[in-house]
Amino acid sequence: MVVQLQDLDGHLVVLVPTLYDPAIQTKAGTMDAVFTHVCDVTTGEVFRDQMIVARQFVDGMRDHLNHPFIGVVRRLDDGGFAFDSATDDQHNVARDFLDGLSN
Repeated sequence: MVVQLQDLDGHLVVLVPTLYDPAIQTKAGTMDAVFTHVCDVTTGEVFRDQMIVARQFVDGMRDHLNHPFIGVVRRLDDGGFAFDSATDDQHNVARDFLDGLSN
């Protein structure tokens, strides 16, 4: 199953980048991409190997493969997306979610 950033708007998520590809072919041409496991803590769903091409996500994750990023996806007024830092409480909820996946 494929998840889109718009599906995650306002959700607490954990992104775990697993692969960086500097030249992936998309409908829009050749782009940088990061393949990422997306754990939607809000809904409890996990989406493996999702391709993200949004520049602000790729730039932040490409050099940190297998490092979990915990935050909230937010739609911007211009139609793009941002990844807001999680609060301490949200970090705890996300870590508990990840611990539950490994049990």
